[in-house]
Amino acid sequence: MCNKMVKLKGLVFVFLAVLVIINFASNISALCPDANTDGNVNVIDLAIVIFNQGHNPVTEPNYAHLDFDESGGMINWDDVNRVIGRMGGSC
Repeated sequence: MCNKMVKLKGLVFVFLAVLVIINFASNISALCPDANTDGNVNVIDLAIVIFNQGHNPVTEPNYAHLDFDESGGMINWDDVNRVIGRMGGSC
């Protein structure tokens, strides 16, 4: 019985480790949400993206660098979420 619990805990640990690695890899491959190009993702980037929600990077090319979800649509909550998810990181 005790051996089965140890094996189960080991499998759970491996499963969680794989999930963390997959999440980390998906964040790296995504466009870095550094709106002011200072190399860090911080509250300034968050403020810039929140302030510019509603702009369309397709019709307004000056805002293309704020389309972090690369949807080609409006700068919206998805772009804000990308910044929030990488807050405190660097590019």
